[in-house]
Amino acid sequence: MKKFLLPCLLISLAYADDTLDITKVGNVITTATEYSNTLNKMTLGVFGIMTHGEIEAGKGTMSLEGGFLGLNGKISDDVMTYTLKTEHENTFIPHLNYNYKISWYDSKKINQALSTYNNVVTDINGNTYNALDIPTMQYRIRGLDADIGVGWNIIDLGPHDYFSFGADVGISTPWIESTQGSSSSNSGSSNVLATLYGMGDTKIWSYKVGPQMKVSKSLTSTLSLYGSAIYAYQYASVKNSSIGLKSFVDGTFTESELGLRYQPLEKKIPITRWFSLSPQLYFTTGVRYSKWALHDVAINLFDQNIPLPKSDMKVSSSTTYIGLGYSF
Repeated sequence: MKKFLLPCLLISLAYADDTLDITKVGNVITTATEYSNTLNKMTLGVFGIMTHGEIEAGKGTMSLEGGFLGLNGKISDDVMTYTLKTEHENTFIPHLNYNYKISWYDSKKINQALSTYNNVVTDINGNTYNALDIPTMQYRIRGLDADIGVGWNIIDLGPHDYFSFGADVGISTPWIESTQGSSSSNSGSSNVLATLYGMGDTKIWSYKVGPQMKVSKSLTSTLSLYGSAIYAYQYASVKNSSIGLKSFVDGTFTESELGLRYQPLEKKIPITRWFSLSPQLYFTTGVRYSKWALHDVAINLFDQNIPLPKSDMKVSSSTTYIGLGYSF
């Protein structure tokens, strides 16, 4: 008997109210469908960071410049990078997209050749020294770099055919381990500075914000070319307690990237009438160049009157990477 109750109830309602319009019922169903689709998109947007991702491994060169570290030129060595990112993902709002990138980098020990400052230096007792020698040092750079961006698709022709412009915010936390090299000058000033520079790490914590641009173009049904660029203002703290260094400085962060994406797998699996999954598997390869520049970093050797000049500090990396990505 229960299976006849629902039809009877609908018939009773129809006869009880002769104003019942079947089009209203259709409108209700359409509204429910639209609501379900919107809810589906919002849910995917909230969990998008979990349903889209790419893991990259890269190798390249990391360079260091900075007079306060005893450098009178650029020194470089190999670096490894490991990255988790989403290059470009649309949201449930038309044309609005997001991206993120979290990278860990670790360089080998960078050897610095002997350098000399020829200006006259005065110590706390008023003694003067000509040709203050900076000893041979070794540096190792490690740290974390993280960015998150929001963009607007000015051109939006498909998932791999777009031109987006937006904003990027992030943090960088490199630190520089310093140790005295196997060879250095035997001068008294050099030995003193060797002790100072060889103690502890220089730690940097920077915040950055600026515009970003992303572009992609399909080459075939499975292959696409993509690129990106960031130019950001950054504010950083630079600390090394062993040499009395504590500076708050500003500077710039720039990054450019060019890569290829190969996507051999893409399927659409319907789950319900209003919900489906589209699993994707893809591979990437590319090159990325990043540069952190901090202006006028000053040091104070235990508050002694040793007037080493302020110096710009620059850390840059150029890497080639391969990646494996997924999407649902």
